This record gives sequence, C-alpha cells and structure tokens, in this order.
Amino acid sequence: MIASIFLCLGQLNTPSLEERVVPDQQELVIESLVRLPKLNSAQYSLLSHTLNNVGYMTQRYGRKDLLRILKVGTQVRTALLPGAMRLGITVNSEDLSGGLSLMQSLLTAPTFLKETYRLKRTPKDFDLVYEPLWILNSAQLSSLATPENSLALWSSIVRTDTVKTVVQGNFKAGESTRIWAMFSDGWLPKFQGTVPFTYASIGKVGSFETKSVVLETPLPSGLSLSDAVICASILGSGKQSILFKHFREKLQISYRQECFIIPTELGWNCRIIIGPQEEEISDQQLNYIKTELLGAIDKIDERQLITSQGLLKGFTQGQIPVFPLMLGSQFNMGERVDDQVFIDLYLSQKSNISWKAFKVALETNCAQINNFDGASSKLPFYKKSLNELVKNLVVLNPKK
Repeated sequence: MIASIFLCLGQLNTPSLEERVVPDQQELVIESLVRLPKLNSAQYSLLSHTLNNVGYMTQRYGRKDLLRILKVGTQVRTALLPGAMRLGITVNSEDLSGGLSLMQSLLTAPTFLKETYRLKRTPKDFDLVYEPLWILNSAQLSSLATPENSLALWSSIVRTDTVKTVVQGNFKAGESTRIWAMFSDGWLPKFQGTVPFTYASIGKVGSFETKSVVLETPLPSGLSLSDAVICASILGSGKQSILFKHFREKLQISYRQECFIIPTELGWNCRIIIGPQEEEISDQQLNYIKTELLGAIDKIDERQLITSQGLLKGFTQGQIPVFPLMLGSQFNMGERVDDQVFIDLYLSQKSNISWKAFKVALETNCAQINNFDGASSKLPFYKKSLNELVKNLVVLNPKK
C-alpha cells in the first residue's frame, strides 16, 4: 500500500513516459523531447550552444560515469528543432535503470564547467538556410554563452510539463514506468516566469546575410503532409525536378536548388531555395520566379510523378540520404533506431501523426500515382496543389 502511494506521487512529479517493448531490439533507446516556448534570437543562439555542452557530465554523473552507462560507441544525442529540442541516449539492454537515471540527470542537473564549456561556431549560410534567423554577432555570443547563462536558460525550459520521454527496447512492460516514477526529485514545476535573455540585455542584434533566395509559404489547409512531401519532391528533388531542369539547366542561374517541407511554430511550411543571389530579391524578380515555376508546373506529366515516386521510395527505405521533409539544420533523418524513435515522437507532438502512419500515407499516395485510369489519376490534384503553393510564396531572406 505504501509502495503504491509513493509510486503514484512519483508519477505526479515526473514528466510523461511512453513504453515501447521490442523484444528483438539489441539495445535500449531512450529519447526525450522538450517542448520549447517562443524564443528570441538571443535565447535560440544560447540554447544551441547549451545543447552542444549538455552531454558532457551532470551533477550526479561525472564524465567517466556517463561514458560507462552509455552503450559503447554511442554518445548523448542532441538537436534543436522548431518548437522542440532533442536529448537521446542508448544503453545496453540490461541497464534500464541506469539509462533512465542518466536521462533524468541530464534533463534536471546538467553541469556546465568553465574548463569544458565549448563555444560552438557561429552558424553559416548552409545552416541557416533551414532556419533563417536574426543572430548574434561573435562578440555578443561570447559574452552571452557562459556556463551560468546556459544553466539559467536550461532551468527555465526543462520542466515537468514540457518533457516527453520514450523508452524502446527489450524490457518487461511497466518496468520503465515504475523506475521513471522513482526519479521525482529534481524536476521543476511548470514555469511561471519569463525566459531570460532579451535583446535589451545584450544590445543590438545583427542580421544574417545569405546568398541564396529563400522562399516560403504555409501548406494549404486541405493538403496532407504526405501529399505536400510529394509536391516538394516534384519541385526540387533530383535532376528531373522542376527547379533543377528550369533554373539550373535552362536558365543556368543556380548552383543549388531544392524544395522541402519544414515544421514551424505555427504549422508546416513549404520552403524553396535557389542560389546564388547576391542582391536582395525585388518584387519584380519574385514575380518572375513565380511565373517561371507556374509555367513549368503546367507542363509536368505522369512520367515526372513516377520519377518522384521512385525517389520517395528510396527516401523512406533509407537508400537515398536526402529527404524533402526537413526537421531542422541540426537533425538528419536516418534509418537508425534512435532517429526513428525521435522522429515518431516529434511528429506525434507536432502533427498528431506517427512516423509509421506518415510513411503508410506516403506509400499509399505514391501507389495511386501509377493508377492512370482517367479520373483516378492524381496529376490534376498535384498540379493544383503546386500552383497554390507557388502563388503564395514570399521571400524569407533576412533583410540586409
């Protein structure tokens, strides 16, 4: 009776945890997603550097202890994505308790020592193509990125109500939930204050200049994520894509061209990149790009859809490393078990759809592409969707 009372209290004081028992999995994967509040550029830049340092040691586990618990050949996995950050570890299948204890310690009691704190480089063009931001210059970042500031920001973000953890591997059902509930100490309640570090506290924030044209538009309300990914593939994946054949082969003005779907704080957006572009793009140039794209969309046929279908099969089966669904510049989708666990967790939080359900929907839509019996062909649907996306594109490049 007393034990059950303590277990209940522990569950009330710890973040939610989901169990996924997979008997034939050789290791235990533990992935945590932390939902982020709306961050300004100072907070975003500092959090990026904080994540770069959080996996070194904790107040409970020194560096050697941390490496002892982690499965040999693995390290603490971190990533910063729109609206969330990732913290993941892999441990041996027999070390469920140690792995959960380490994850709780990383989340609640990271140690940032001056002698080990590393200042990550300032993001460059390729990084910010995925998340263009107003950023801090080197002097501002050097003064802001300190162990004390990282801990203050971390403590305001990682709270009982913002963390969701998934444990996947070979263990007895209910066991990870029981152990997780024991780690109730150290968790902070729902944050009631203001996330620290505003622009006023660091001075004027500089702007980032990119040499690529970055265009973006929200997805139409009736367009599913899987259909949007197919549209993005038609526009900018491979040498048969519209962007490649038009802006690279025909106009010869681009060394880089791609289109992908990305998550934002408000929903999923379609983003197009065309480079290089030395000057800030004008309304006249934007209209020219839209006109060229709309003309090319009008000429696409079933053969292009089939080519896109083949690429997408390669994407989902891990045979092709690039995918027209980008989750952020610090995270690359792959076929590793831990990546798949986190993708599933992130998509479920962001879109109320699992990674498996998304792949099934994508494969179903691709299968319909080959069904060319008149009204059942999806070519008119994709043409209409692509037209709507292109017509609503706006320039996303930061002002110079």
